[in-house]
Amino acid sequence: KYPDHKFVASGGNYSYQVRCLGLELEEARLTKEFMLRLGVPVTQIDTLMNSHSTMDESSEILEYCKQHNLHDITVISSALHLRRVRRVFEDKFKEAGISICFHGASAEDYTPDNWWSSEEGLIMTNNECVKLLYYWLKY
Repeated sequence: KYPDHKFVASGGNYSYQVRCLGLELEEARLTKEFMLRLGVPVTQIDTLMNSHSTMDESSEILEYCKQHNLHDITVISSALHLRRVRRVFEDKFKEAGISICFHGASAEDYTPDNWWSSEEGLIMTNNECVKLLYYWLKY
């Protein structure tokens, strides 16, 4: 769909579920593998695997943008995480002269209208509330 676009998958954390299978794959590599299975050419995908938090990711992605002279990017994250992602990225990228758009990806098991009806929705919402508070206090 976007043959001229470059995609960058980020995240250095390991999925516990995948580790249970004996695989050591960072979030970024899992995303890359998923994109490859969807038909995205390997030449269009870069990975950044040194970050372990949204704050770390924002810095790592900003450095990537500077190194590759990028001025317009779109950040795709879970719709549930988007408020925090926006707060972390917006000012930093604006100061660097990089225009940034945000896109919230939907979860498969719940929506913003029924997150309380599934265990995953409850856990993700609880975690996000704690992270919002943590980021507000720390940053």
